[in-house]
Amino acid sequence: MKFDIILPIAFSKLENFEFEMYEEDSLIEALSIVENALDEIEGSKFYFNALKEIWNVTVFGDFSVFLEQLLKIVSVIKEKNDSYILDFYEVGTNRKLLLKVIDKDFIKIENASINTWKNSNIEIVEKNILYNDIKNFVKKIRNSINIIAPEINTIGVLNSWYLEILGDNPSKEEQQKRPPGTFSVFD
Repeated sequence: MKFDIILPIAFSKLENFEFEMYEEDSLIEALSIVENALDEIEGSKFYFNALKEIWNVTVFGDFSVFLEQLLKIVSVIKEKNDSYILDFYEVGTNRKLLLKVIDKDFIKIENASINTWKNSNIEIVEKNILYNDIKNFVKKIRNSINIIAPEINTIGVLNSWYLEILGDNPSKEEQQKRPPGTFSVFD
């Protein structure tokens, strides 16, 4: 399973991007704001590949659906749960993947869709590789948001999400050490 947010080489702070949190503790709402901001970058793309198939997913709609489920995937990696069904429930995608612990080092990924999608391939992934992929993906998101709309990264529930996945939470001062646009999204 591979995933990424593909962004143009150069992008800058969004002009006139506004958002409002109606429910302060809603992670889904915060991740939708992240999705909306990244969707505003011309040429941004969400890439997802599983079971030997590149999925037709978009930044608008599918991206936040995936983001909201990352903590559950991490819980399988850390064996807090023995399995999880990743559900791309957006209209047009509507696919499910079963992620299941098979031993201390590996997770099996297989199709869990009943009627909507037929794919009999199976992937076996190393937990540490999948977890590193997730952490790099989330760092890229956080750093991209610092460039295009840094005020989004002040949302408390979003910072808690970053902390749960990454195990770190840079202070506001650390985030603002360099002016927007002067660092790589891969830092």
